[in-house]
Amino acid sequence: MAGNIKVQKTEKAIQMAFIEIASKKGFNKMSVKDITEVAHISRGTFYLHYLDKFDLLDHYENDLLNGIVELFGKYSKPSLKKALPNKDYTNNAFFQMFSYLYKHKQLTSVLLRNPDSIIKTRMKEIIDMDIKFDLTNHTKISIELTIPNDYAEEIILQNVLSIITFWLQKSHPEKPDIVYQIFLNCLFQF
Repeated sequence: MAGNIKVQKTEKAIQMAFIEIASKKGFNKMSVKDITEVAHISRGTFYLHYLDKFDLLDHYENDLLNGIVELFGKYSKPSLKKALPNKDYTNNAFFQMFSYLYKHKQLTSVLLRNPDSIIKTRMKEIIDMDIKFDLTNHTKISIELTIPNDYAEEIILQNVLSIITFWLQKSHPEKPDIVYQIFLNCLFQF
């Protein structure tokens, strides 16, 4: 049990160091030495956990993305039809995603700013699967689309990613429920 707590403490120290250094220097200029110095761990300890800084980046991306995939599997998604104003949105996958990203906002923000990160591409793929499903299964959307589905899909995807990126890079990001309402307002402009 004590070993598990020590591992968690080391992982947290590495993550905080990663966030701090990536925020200041960027991922490309970051070294394992930088991480170990800021985390106050030895290089040997770092290499017990990760192969190199790219393995560390992959680990953070995969953890974050797996969390989103899990949420999308567990919670319902909003339809491309207008949502009811008083509907409970806490059981909605997109609201849960915003809450999850907010909880991990420092890490998410660093990953979104990193040109070497695949986070945007993978998030887009995850969200795209659900939007395609919704566009395919709702041939008669409550509002007539004046643009083809593939364009509507791309606009929606880019809006979601733009909202997330803009939101989490603010010095004081709004709470998830506010951003979720902004997302819905953008989504239902179609």
